[in-house]
Amino acid sequence: MGEGGRPLPAVGVDLGGTKLAVGIVDEAGRILKKHLEPTNPEEGSQAILRRMIKGIEQVWQGEIKGIGIGCPGTVDASRGEVIFAPNLGWRGVSVGPFIQGEFKLPVVVDNDANAAAVGELKVGGGQGCRNMIYLTVSTGIGAGIIINGQIYRGSTFRAGEVGHMALAPDGPLCSCGNRGCLEAFASGTSIARMAMEAINRGLPTSMRGEVDARMVAASAREGDQLAKEILTSAFRYLSMGIGNLLNIFDPELIIIGGGLSAMGDQLLQPVREGVVHYAWLREKAKERVVLSRLGQDIGLIGAASLVL
Repeated sequence: MGEGGRPLPAVGVDLGGTKLAVGIVDEAGRILKKHLEPTNPEEGSQAILRRMIKGIEQVWQGEIKGIGIGCPGTVDASRGEVIFAPNLGWRGVSVGPFIQGEFKLPVVVDNDANAAAVGELKVGGGQGCRNMIYLTVSTGIGAGIIINGQIYRGSTFRAGEVGHMALAPDGPLCSCGNRGCLEAFASGTSIARMAMEAINRGLPTSMRGEVDARMVAASAREGDQLAKEILTSAFRYLSMGIGNLLNIFDPELIIIGGGLSAMGDQLLQPVREGVVHYAWLREKAKERVVLSRLGQDIGLIGAASLVL
């Protein structure tokens, strides 16, 4: 507690493959001050950690409770160590001890999807839940899993790699080397890939140039038949994956975030309709799938929530 018994805010650090965000967040999840800059992973871990320190110093305001850091990849939260982060090219980077040694405050480091799940649990749509899953659908697909109010990390800190559940053994090649993973069917990367393959085959479409998932979504809204078919396929597999998660974990909620959640009802409605076909408790499946309300700052809010 701060002066007069006020709850202290925390610093949140959202470390991504392209963006480093640092901010001060209060106990209600409000961002009081924020700093953004490119990650530039080619500079190496020590350069990024030094810039992380400078970013924390820039947003620091008065007393704070501690520093929470969300990182991509496999993270040993008990040691504050990033075991492996392929998007950063990191192996065995001791983030927590390095930052704690600089600021002499509590520092919590965790996987970014786990951090986002905690943010949803504390100040987002998961408030009041004991069991919930935060599903990020973006360049890839991953999850933060909350069981009995606690993050479930697994025996080797790799729990939540739901993008690599196999849905079709003869499906498209995934970045992990297997075929038919959920991520190979329903991620932003796979949606863009399907569109480019169709364009290269000469199929009729209004889409041109370097296509990404946002362009596919916009073209579908404008009536492009090819874009509609691509999203229908992607959302069917996303429904299948979410149905599997509902059957395995029986959570109160699955909250969808990440870049594709910006599609709003364009994504949510077909996914909810599709989940009914794959979830065992069909009559309750729709209401248990919702979109995140924390927006693009969920990584920052979630990281701070690790210590709030």
